[in-house]
Amino acid sequence: RGSYGQGLLYVMNGPSDDIVAATSSSDEGLEMYWANYIESTRCVRDVWKVMYTGINRCNTILHYVDFPQMSDETKVQYKAEARFCRAFFYYHLAWLFGGVPIVTEYDSAGDEPRSSLEQVYSFILDDLDYAYQNLETTGILQTSSANKYTAAAYIARICNYLAACGHNKVGADLVA
Repeated sequence: RGSYGQGLLYVMNGPSDDIVAATSSSDEGLEMYWANYIESTRCVRDVWKVMYTGINRCNTILHYVDFPQMSDETKVQYKAEARFCRAFFYYHLAWLFGGVPIVTEYDSAGDEPRSSLEQVYSFILDDLDYAYQNLETTGILQTSSANKYTAAAYIARICNYLAACGHNKVGADLVA
């Protein structure tokens, strides 16, 4: 729950003018479409949990990747993919919740303060830039891993969004 497989699409697409929701036997996730949700709504909590679980896994990889016996090139690839994935999770959190706590340690106590949206986007772009500079044109798992072009696409998407903010004079604090 809370991932692309379940729940995240409810959160990302609703409420909007593009979505019309009917009732279902369970009404699961429909509170997002009806704009009838709060922070304790299951769908919202599940997305938060899934994203920060993914971030924690990336931070764990980044913490331990230098310890195993593997080539430096392989270590850089794992770091680049972990940083791409961490940026991917933060991208979704920023899109949905605005400024969120930035957690960089795998053993965090979870008491990091909420960062500004500008800080979150800067963090995301830093991770994506590292990924772009260090990922190969094919990912570690080839068909299901991030690669240089995936990182570039997310950088472009964020830069387009920030440019639109500047052009339309909204979110001035983001384009500083």
